[in-house]
Amino acid sequence: MVVFKPGIDDRYTDDSVGSHSGERMRSVQISTAEDIPARVGDAQVIGIDEAQFLGPELVGIVEELANAGKRVVVAGLDMDYRGAPFSPMPQLLAVAEYIDKVLTRITLPGSIFLAAIAVLPIYMYRWLNVPFYFGGTSLLIVVGVALDTIQQMESHLLMRHYEGFMKKSKVPGRRAM
Repeated sequence: MVVFKPGIDDRYTDDSVGSHSGERMRSVQISTAEDIPARVGDAQVIGIDEAQFLGPELVGIVEELANAGKRVVVAGLDMDYRGAPFSPMPQLLAVAEYIDKVLTRITLPGSIFLAAIAVLPIYMYRWLNVPFYFGGTSLLIVVGVALDTIQQMESHLLMRHYEGFMKKSKVPGRRAM
């Protein structure tokens, strides 16, 4: 296994990548994405940290390595503070076979909320005698379709460079969760 990081990333040391919890892993510092193939050697797993600093050339290099049977793990920010995408990240996401995008979402409360929505009609009917003509699963499907519809509307507006609707919204659909 070999881990690469761009030379611009000097937060911890020149020869390692680190986490906020203090864990460190030895890495190879590179100046451009073109430096990666020559330094891979016989490693079967290649890690690339802070990919947003390596430019659009990284996409072709990652594809070459993956087509050669290597496991390539890429980490980086997909958007800047304004919500604009960093150069190689959308292209990398488009060609990724497996995407594990770590977001700041809390899984346990989210699953508890979904379970509560699923059983809500039963309790509303039993305790409050409110008639429900559909079950909790139907309610989840309706909410999912509504979120997907809003996400599609935002993507169409974004393609047309209209930002008025999207500045306040940023509603993730089920695929983005």
